[in-house]
Amino acid sequence: MSTSTFDLRADASTNSVVPAIGRLLIAAIFLLSGVGKIFAPDGTQAYIAAAGLPLPVVSYAIALVVEIGGGLLLMFIAVLSFAQAGADAAATPAKRTATIPFEFWVGDRQLPSGDYTIEMVDGPDVLLFRTKDGKKEEQVFLTPAINPVPKSNPKLVFVIHEGKSTLAEVWGTDHKRILTTRYGVFPQKGDTTREVAMQ
Repeated sequence: MSTSTFDLRADASTNSVVPAIGRLLIAAIFLLSGVGKIFAPDGTQAYIAAAGLPLPVVSYAIALVVEIGGGLLLMFIAVLSFAQAGADAAATPAKRTATIPFEFWVGDRQLPSGDYTIEMVDGPDVLLFRTKDGKKEEQVFLTPAINPVPKSNPKLVFVIHEGKSTLAEVWGTDHKRILTTRYGVFPQKGDTTREVAMQ
């Protein structure tokens, strides 16, 4: 299979980057507040005393430690998250391949049996299936499965209905994505599945 994370680590990378951005924004709030307190210690201590809190000097010191220390800690964690996302993306193969030994359908398009290169086109939800000779290609649109799946090797799952094999799912090492054309389509009596490994 292919993708810059068809290990479906693209999911992992995205899931690492979004919280990291949130951590950076929260860190900025903490740090700006802490720096403001550093440049106005008398006003801050007077505000603490006016609020009726005991020991304004000690409360001021605690606020500085929490805001500056907490902000720096959040920034450090965010940087580690960005580094992890980059490492995940770098560790994931850019393309995957699969030998599909039977004709199959993707939506309303039939594709021949053979060797395919599968690559991520626009994030993990759009894949391009291309025959080895480059004569046939088809875009596949996916949606993430909601339920967690057991760890497995990357694979394609086909539903066989009345002798017709239709691509239904694409599995990474620990995620599953369903073709949008198959989302909400439940197996009918007599349907079977067939799996093809991706390299």
